[in-house]
Amino acid sequence: MSFENLTVPRAEIHAGGHPKDGIPAITDPRFVTAANATFLTPQSRVIGLTIEKESRAWPIAILNYHEIINDQLSGVPVAVTYCPLCDSAAVFDRRSTTGVREFGVSGLLYSSNVLMYERVNRAQSLFSQLQGKGVSGPGSGQQLKTLPIELTTWQDWRRRNPDTTVASLQTGHQRDYTRNPYENYFSTPRPVAIPTGPVIVNLRLATARTFAGNAPDRAMWTSVGRPTSGCKLAER
Repeated sequence: MSFENLTVPRAEIHAGGHPKDGIPAITDPRFVTAANATFLTPQSRVIGLTIEKESRAWPIAILNYHEIINDQLSGVPVAVTYCPLCDSAAVFDRRSTTGVREFGVSGLLYSSNVLMYERVNRAQSLFSQLQGKGVSGPGSGQQLKTLPIELTTWQDWRRRNPDTTVASLQTGHQRDYTRNPYENYFSTPRPVAIPTGPVIVNLRLATARTFAGNAPDRAMWTSVGRPTSGCKLAER
């Protein structure tokens, strides 16, 4: 991975406890119909996206273990991203002027938030999920196109999108997707595990279902209160 052309302080990039690809991103996931998504409960949390007339949901239960899913919806290559430490979700259009990007989990964190890396490019630029742009290498400063998403319950998403498909538990990896490995992270009071910069402590959202941002170029969701557990929302 490249650390050239860094736009964030190198001293504020920290190892998250896993090597590069130690948290394996998924590419071209299998999916099932809503009727066959029996592994989801009504209150299961999902990231939902609709492009044209096609809708899909990606369960947080899967993203807890993989953080990035490189998928396609209505022919649009997308990167579905989730940072468990921040409870932040974003979906990016993977198309670029040099081709279709594929992202992996770098194992590095900036402000306790996942840094993705670009697999296809040999220089392997780093991209910040919360900033939605490259922070190192040839991709430094390049803005990713964010897509409007919802982080909601399966019951709510399916009610409004009955024809939705769902990412399948058949990921090719042996994981217990019924268990949340980060449950104690938020339920146990303790200092932030990974150092961060100043935190926005007065963040308030109008709804608990969606945060697509008031700015038209943002499509980021992060839950009320949880950013103060480790994430610093990037200024735009």
